[in-house]
Amino acid sequence: MAVAAMIIGAFFFSYLTSAVFSRMWNKNLEVTVEFTKEAVTAGMDSDLKETIVNRKWLFLPFLQVGFQTHRNLKFAEDENVSISVGAKHISFTIGNTVVISRRLEGEFLNYRKSIPENFRYTLTVERSDILSTIDRVSLIVSEKNSSPVRVTFNDGNIDCICVTPIGKAEDICICEGSGEGLEIGFNDRYLSDALKAAASEKLNICINTASSPCIISAADGSDKFTYMILPVRLRAGV
Repeated sequence: MAVAAMIIGAFFFSYLTSAVFSRMWNKNLEVTVEFTKEAVTAGMDSDLKETIVNRKWLFLPFLQVGFQTHRNLKFAEDENVSISVGAKHISFTIGNTVVISRRLEGEFLNYRKSIPENFRYTLTVERSDILSTIDRVSLIVSEKNSSPVRVTFNDGNIDCICVTPIGKAEDICICEGSGEGLEIGFNDRYLSDALKAAASEKLNICINTASSPCIISAADGSDKFTYMILPVRLRAGV
């Protein structure tokens, strides 16, 4: 009896899902297909993003979207991942595999409140220059010999020093602006990861004190990215 009840229940749920989507297909369902905003010319690659937003109470197990493209467009054969978000569920479709997960309820952490809005110092630097400086002084850092990078924000330059049992490494990066000699300690890997991921060649490094977060953003004022790096407490002396 239990097996029969489960089969009937599954059949009824499938029928209910089909009925709801067939009668109210256009309600609380959005599908958009768009290219990346960067301009491309013949012979260049671009990404095509397909977004499906499902605000229905029932999850969307499968959706095939058809659209017309120019005959000269060629698509790569890499397998794509489709994501459908419902009111209580989210589904991931990879080829013939569909993974359905329940969404967590409650409010997500308001991370914006953790990002300072006003800064005492703002320095502008070339991403490649500061990244090379951090990489050079981090050569003596390892899991066995770990040590924070001491970053001193001076007038027109950023001085980076790292001291481990292996030795001492120091390098200077030219910048615009002044930090009035403020010294802050950073984990070299966290700082390097943020600089590598930054989608701009000119960056603003915004700081307040040695114990407050450091914010890295695009120097052109765009909101492409915002990286917050927490400082490391430094011991007295080098």
